[in-house]
Amino acid sequence: MPTFSFKPFAEALQRLQGQSLLPTSGGTYDLSQLPADVRERAFFSARVVNADILQQAYDLISRGVGGGSRDDAGNYVPGSSVNLATFRLEMKDYLKSISYQPEAGEEGTLKDLTSDKRLQVIYKTNVEMAQGYGAYIQQQNPDSLDAYPAQELYRLEDRKERRPWGQRWNDAIRELGMDNTSAMPVADSYADEGMFALVNDPIWITISRFGLPYPPFDFGSGMWVRDISRLEAQEMGLLAPGDPAPDPDIKGFNDGMQALVIDLAPVLQDALSAFGRIVDGVFHISNRGTSEGAIKGWETRRGIGEIGDHKSLGLPLAIHLVPDAPLPKSDPQKARQRLEEGFKAKDVFGNDVSFHRGILDHWHLDSSGRPKTDADISGRLASLDQGVQSIKTPHEVWERNTTRTYIQAYGDNEKKRILSGFVAKDGKVESYFSTIKGKKADKMRKGKLLYVRP
Repeated sequence: MPTFSFKPFAEALQRLQGQSLLPTSGGTYDLSQLPADVRERAFFSARVVNADILQQAYDLISRGVGGGSRDDAGNYVPGSSVNLATFRLEMKDYLKSISYQPEAGEEGTLKDLTSDKRLQVIYKTNVEMAQGYGAYIQQQNPDSLDAYPAQELYRLEDRKERRPWGQRWNDAIRELGMDNTSAMPVADSYADEGMFALVNDPIWITISRFGLPYPPFDFGSGMWVRDISRLEAQEMGLLAPGDPAPDPDIKGFNDGMQALVIDLAPVLQDALSAFGRIVDGVFHISNRGTSEGAIKGWETRRGIGEIGDHKSLGLPLAIHLVPDAPLPKSDPQKARQRLEEGFKAKDVFGNDVSFHRGILDHWHLDSSGRPKTDADISGRLASLDQGVQSIKTPHEVWERNTTRTYIQAYGDNEKKRILSGFVAKDGKVESYFSTIKGKKADKMRKGKLLYVRP
């Protein structure tokens, strides 16, 4: 497919110019839990504590940000005037000049800054983030929104091992609720195209690992977005004739920010203080002291109020939780009636939590967009009393984005089940499900840890 040269544009450079260097001991998952606006305003790479290394990477990437092309349909395709090979070569030369050595046993892995894989992640993520932001800002022009009010998530780059983006799309729709998004489910869990929604729809933030409304939506995903015209959007049912365009949603990077400096901008220091400490110019994600021993021990000694997952916070696997005695199964017909009428219960913190008809609506579609079976819905209805109990007396409570997850193990050691209940910020239960698969339950145990049963 022919491409046309595309000159660097100021909006892409604006993202980098509004950032501060953030040397940090935090890992990839730790950093992903920081608020999106904090991550947008910091230039960092997981576990890179040397500001000089960050500065070198920043300088190289700044030289390349803004390059790219338009395909024959006029869609923006990310690229760079400083290519990946040049970035790798110059970074390796620099790291050699400062006698950088990876930790023993980490040579050639993603933890090795001289490895091709790690340098590719640093380069592509930062270049594409800047270009995605730049294209996003250009897209917020009212005339552009009127002419191209929607966009499609599609595969720009092929991958040997494709991730189930169709499933992620459907999961996001389920999380938001059909009434709160213009997106529609897709049939293929591994869909590479056909995922449409209005520009500035909340689904774009929901599918993003980084909590941002523009691509890339994950590390090395190969997924991007392309414009959808008003006529196409009307044909898809995303807009009716005469409907107004989506409202612009401009995200400014220079508001309250200083130019790039090695000393963190004060506004960034303030934002980071809630998540960790800055020691000798290096950000450590925790609040447990600043000695070398304390810093090294944070990964295994985290607790309530801290961010991570069950592993990093030193909690046992779900299969090792001591189960509670199970409650008798609820009558499915009576359970359905209770949900249709709605009722409230007190959670472990003493807050009102609402069970309501929307839970039934939530169960209509599975993660692939297909209707759930009657047996599946009946099984969930039979677990209603257990679901209520998991809110009242959980083993753990986690908070991620705007949802709290209540975890309870019940049954006996031979027939143990783990129930996960999901409660929105407004106190409404979004859903709950029970599983015998500990690994499935462990995937729910991440975010900010709010409660652990004594």
